[in-house]
Amino acid sequence: MTAIYLVGPSQVGKTMVSRRLAEEFGFEHRDLDGLLTARASGCGFIHVAQDWSIVAPLLEDAERSEQGRVVVDIGAGTQDMDRRHQQPRLEVWLGARRSRVILLRGSPDEIYVRTRAHHGNRAGFDMLEFGPARQRIYATASTTINLSGLSRDASVKRACCAIVELVRHLNRPS
Repeated sequence: MTAIYLVGPSQVGKTMVSRRLAEEFGFEHRDLDGLLTARASGCGFIHVAQDWSIVAPLLEDAERSEQGRVVVDIGAGTQDMDRRHQQPRLEVWLGARRSRVILLRGSPDEIYVRTRAHHGNRAGFDMLEFGPARQRIYATASTTINLSGLSRDASVKRACCAIVELVRHLNRPS
């Protein structure tokens, strides 16, 4: 089994789910935005997160992992690569791995309440997190897990159970 990839809006729970998969189910968690932040060293996260020559090797490294169960949390900063540069590199890369891309979906109203990044700008939030460019990223997922209306614990549990089942299915002999 190679890596699985989580996409979805900011604050939907990608990192929480990834951490739980690591703690309870033995997945290796790779926080892509975190890895990119570590490489930013003065030039700024957005610059690094939108540089495909930096992002692609990290994704390819997850593909080659010998660990077996890797979950890559693709944060909003990296998902914005295609929107800002109008080059669908991430979208194309994920699309080629569609069976292993999972969209965590939630109610925009619930997610907006959790976010600090948009500083009261609901229109900006909606355009960034649910606009056409992000929808193209979300459309690369073969599996969608809806977390709307659930408590934090219930949403993490639902997502983890669904992901573990998907990994079992992917690992079954053909």
